[in-house]
Amino acid sequence: MMRCMTAKHEILRRILHELTYEWRMIMHRFLFFEETEKLKASKNTTEIGRFRLYTLLDWAYRQKFITPSIVRTMFNLTGSGEYRMMNGYADKGYFRKVPTSSPMAPWLYILTKAGMSILFNAWSHIDYVEEREMRAFIDPSKLNLNGMIHTLATQIVTLDLLLNDANDYMTYLSERELESGGSKKLLKQPDTLVGDKNGEGILAVEVELTMKNKRAMDHSFASIKSILTTDEAGFRASRVAYITQSKMIYKKLEKLAKADHVDRWVKDKELRRWVKNGVVNMREIVKKDLINIHHYEHLKRLYP
Repeated sequence: MMRCMTAKHEILRRILHELTYEWRMIMHRFLFFEETEKLKASKNTTEIGRFRLYTLLDWAYRQKFITPSIVRTMFNLTGSGEYRMMNGYADKGYFRKVPTSSPMAPWLYILTKAGMSILFNAWSHIDYVEEREMRAFIDPSKLNLNGMIHTLATQIVTLDLLLNDANDYMTYLSERELESGGSKKLLKQPDTLVGDKNGEGILAVEVELTMKNKRAMDHSFASIKSILTTDEAGFRASRVAYITQSKMIYKKLEKLAKADHVDRWVKDKELRRWVKNGVVNMREIVKKDLINIHHYEHLKRLYP
């Protein structure tokens, strides 16, 4: 009997190990940030500075760019420390400082080849291997104003989830990483994924800043059902959160989150437009209450 229990325990241990390994292959930790936090107690300013640089490089690589406001939140800086830090790294050639026409983010900092080299070298020190190396984002002209604001909003939400002690989130995938993994043309990818340290829960996050038309909303919720119930996207989320700062959008999302079904839309090649093609049953998702709608006041930080 004892041998039988031991064998079962070993099988369960192996299954858990495989699931944990698979999870780590999908999600990536908030790299280097924890090392910086641990070092604060030792007052080792050289080490703290090094890991802060690694954290910023890693974030910019995954998110296309980083802004001083994100740096301030990330390290809880006061005064103008975030500008001094980023300008110093830009002077050293690790980042390129890019002006914008938006008061929400007057300056963006994107990676340079020198910054990428330091980042890849840092990964080798912690035995971290990037599964799918993405092309560095080095051309800010490819980022339109709306796209920049949405990316910044998603960064704010992601960072708040990772730094909030009330939850256990410590891994994430950015929209850019999800797209590099092979975005499904018929399935809308979430704006970001965050996960807990045990790999037991993945939260898919959608950030809605502007009102979308009915087709886009229906398609988003139909995709969410697939993400919650199938592996079609390459992962399966345990919950979904829609986040907006608009009361009007919040009300529309809340209504959709309680709907028994949404319309299914397909592209008619002959008519060259989207047409309705039946419905997507949402009762299973609604019954389990897997979609949360949040009116997120913190996004007001986008506006100076």
